[in-house]
Amino acid sequence: MVFDGDGAFRLFDVTGSAYHIFEGITLRNTEVAFWAGVKDVAGAAGLAVKNCRFESVEIGIDTQFAGSMGFYLADNVFIGRDDHYRTLGWASPGVYGAHPINSYYAIKVYGSGHTIAHNAVAFFHDGITISTHGVPDPGRQDWAVAIDIYNNWHGSTEWHRVAWRTDDYSTYDYDGFRPNKGVEQNYTWIGAKPPALADYTQVQPQRFKTLAELAAATGQETHGIEIDYDIFESLQPPNPPPTAGNYGKPYEAADLNFKLKAGSKAVDAGMKIPNVNDGFAGRAPDLGAYEVGQPLPVYGPRSRTGTRPFYW
Repeated sequence: MVFDGDGAFRLFDVTGSAYHIFEGITLRNTEVAFWAGVKDVAGAAGLAVKNCRFESVEIGIDTQFAGSMGFYLADNVFIGRDDHYRTLGWASPGVYGAHPINSYYAIKVYGSGHTIAHNAVAFFHDGITISTHGVPDPGRQDWAVAIDIYNNWHGSTEWHRVAWRTDDYSTYDYDGFRPNKGVEQNYTWIGAKPPALADYTQVQPQRFKTLAELAAATGQETHGIEIDYDIFESLQPPNPPPTAGNYGKPYEAADLNFKLKAGSKAVDAGMKIPNVNDGFAGRAPDLGAYEVGQPLPVYGPRSRTGTRPFYW
């Protein structure tokens, strides 16, 4: 069954609904396929969207209401309107240039108790995201918690640099970092200074040459390590990297091999997280997506067959 919005702003408005199920349908040509909640107005409960296909939409599924609860969004395919043949970014306009956002995000949720699993997403500005409204709502029942996002598939990828902005009750540790070659200060830290728990007005970041310097100054990443591409069985850096006028090559996620090389620096370098990586081998979990010697997870819709990318 196909629902064609013919350019409509909203295709299904399920705000205020409870326990509606949509399964096995195609939705296309609309700005918002499922409108499921407006901040401080109303939301939805128990929305299930399964085994559906979204084509030429700006937003797939959206709720920004803190009381939205218990969504089950699984085994869907989301195909956005963004460029299929070049990498687009927003953080470095000098590199990527200005461009319109034709498809904003596939899924954005707020509230609690949601499951977002085994979806496939391509050609959106953001794939799957949790809405951010600043300070959490005062009532615990309205906090964005207990949201499980796992085994989703993004159709193409690019590589990014990272800067952290954090608060005094967050911790970062047991991560792996690849410093950029020829860069003097690879690490940037913006954090609150005690006794403040958070300080979002701070504009002067701390910068460090090495991970060890960052750890000594902040107390974070004391077990973090610096790594390189040689930790993987077969994974190469982007070639060529994006530069002004050259948007960089999009990479097929299916072609990238993130399996770790046995005996590499990342093996046994992680930390046990109950109910997340209990089944590790060796003295500790490995860093990265996969544990050495373990079968690979199933990403994207579980009903999908064939070897072609889902978005062609």
